[in-house]
Amino acid sequence: MENTGKITKPTITVHGTMDSLLFPAVHAKAYEELVKKNGDINQYRLYMVANGNHFDSFVGNPKLDPNHILQPLLPYVHQSFDILVDWVEKGNPAPKSLTIVKPSSPDQAYDIRTGKETAKY
Repeated sequence: MENTGKITKPTITVHGTMDSLLFPAVHAKAYEELVKKNGDINQYRLYMVANGNHFDSFVGNPKLDPNHILQPLLPYVHQSFDILVDWVEKGNPAPKSLTIVKPSSPDQAYDIRTGKETAKY
């Protein structure tokens, strides 16, 4: 089976810019281009997490992240799920695709809807 990008239902992808398993340009960005070409781009959102890796366990690990540059994807996965439910069940479109910058504190995350820093959940 091949990925065609022919989506017709709300879909959200969360991907880290520093993913060490699935490279963003080869996977997330390439899929977004497939959706633009073959699907309904209004039904698709790509949230790129700056300095996000495929493995949240790398974040803050002294051997793998000694300079503390990584940020976890999980807070954005949680938010994206809530956004998707709201989109599907209430008809409220998800915020446009964006790159989420690293917050000022490791205890914070950006709220995808508002762009403001908030506590992680």
